[in-house]
Amino acid sequence: MKNDKHIQAALKSYFDTAGSNATLLAKKLGFSNGTVARWVNGEASEIRSSNWAKLFPVIKMYLPAECIVRFEDGTEQY
Repeated sequence: MKNDKHIQAALKSYFDTAGSNATLLAKKLGFSNGTVARWVNGEASEIRSSNWAKLFPVIKMYLPAECIVRFEDGTEQY
């Protein structure tokens, strides 16, 4: 998954709304703090698909609705 401005903004919104930070999210999802920090500040241009599978459910409500594709079977994709 390409790490874009929408993902970075969604992470920041998640932190603000959930009272969380990169360290707490990293611990919750099993990532390193450095990995999450690189996503937030845009240093990482890509997010591994296995990491995205864990991250997307957490931040999807903070992504722009027009960027989410919803399928008839109920699945969603960014």
